Parts: sequence; structure tokens; C-alpha cells
Amino acid sequence: MLWLLPIALASPDDLAIAEADRGLVIGRGNLAAGADAGVFLAGDALVPQLAVPVRYGVTDGLEVFAGPQLQTEEPRLRDPALGAALRFTDGTVEAGLRLSSDLAVFGADKVASVEVGLPARVHVGRVAVDTGFFARFGVVGDEVATYRAPVDLRVSAADRMAVTVGSGIVVAGTPEAGASAPLRAGGSLTLARHDEPWLELGAAAAWSDVQALDALGVAATARWYLARS
Repeated sequence: MLWLLPIALASPDDLAIAEADRGLVIGRGNLAAGADAGVFLAGDALVPQLAVPVRYGVTDGLEVFAGPQLQTEEPRLRDPALGAALRFTDGTVEAGLRLSSDLAVFGADKVASVEVGLPARVHVGRVAVDTGFFARFGVVGDEVATYRAPVDLRVSAADRMAVTVGSGIVVAGTPEAGASAPLRAGGSLTLARHDEPWLELGAAAAWSDVQALDALGVAATARWYLARS
């Protein structure tokens, strides 16, 4: 649907901060659940979509996640984000390993793929830069290998508000097949109290390629967080 923003925290004391000030993983004992309601627009086609992302911190450096998605066209049910993320380094420069799958096995055309990635987040003041290298390989169906190197800039516009813009390079198949440059933009606002749980509301838009801006996904997002006591 849209890209899944890596919103994460390290401890309960860090919950009420802007998205750009957080870490690469969500932190031990922290749980996040949400809903992304939106549409995908491509020419005359309009496809409503609903995703239900969930994240849980197993340890301070390991989290598991899922993101089942419903839509009105095939595949009607899929999970493009089922897996785990492991953080190797903390601090100004965070780096880790991400393993995920994209599953659509309930429709007539069954598709499954696995993605291995090396994500990184660099903190510079109130700015965070997310990048890395990710490779996706088809397991079931006619999926071709896809390689991507995203770059996302996240800025804390205020103590509890962040804006995000991003792009990168995506190569499907071989380099000779050509590359695409996606475009992303979004924002989030944290609504927090001294006690948990707390809520984050946002909006996001994504284009799969800057050369095809008529193919657009837009969504309103909500995240509910429950921190360990």
C-alpha cells in the first residue's frame, strides 16, 4: 500500500517524542498496533486498501512485525511486511538486519517472496536519515528479484511532530531492465499523556516512480502504543 514508516522507541521515557527522534527498533516490551486506511489510484482505477500493522519488541535490539492488508482487487488479502528486525549498533549511527516476507497465498494467483535488508538510521540533531540496501527474491509465483536502496529524510518539526520525504533507487530483474525512483511524503503527530498508552496520527502519500506520478497511494495512519511498565 504505502511504505511502512520505521517508528520505534527504546524506553517508556522516550514515547512522547517525534518520529524522527526515535530509534531503528521499537524496544523491549513495547507494542504498537495501528490501521492505515487509504486508496491506490492508477488512471481510472481506484482500489481501497486497509492495512493493520503490528510491532513488538522482543529485546532492546530485536523486534517482530506484521502488516496484513485488505483490498478490493486481487490479491484481496496479503501481508507485505511479516518478519523481524535486529539492530546491531545504537547511538548516532544505527545499523541492523531486516528479514521479511510478502505473502499472498489465499487467492487464485499465489505469490510469496522474501526480502533481506541492511537498514541504517543516522541521527543529526532533529533530523534522521534512513537508508540501506534490500534484496527481494520470489519464492512462489512469477516474482522477479528486486533490489532497492531507499533514502528517507525525517525531520522533527516540533517536539511531537515530524515530516518525512523520501526516494531512492529500485531495480527489478537486471540492471539492463532499468531502474525506477519512488517518491514518498508524509507527516505524523504524537498525542501523548504522562501515562501510556498513547496515540500517533499521520498521513502519507507514495508514488512507485517519479516518471509515473498518476499512480499514487494515499493513506491516513494511526498508531497505538503500549509501553512496558
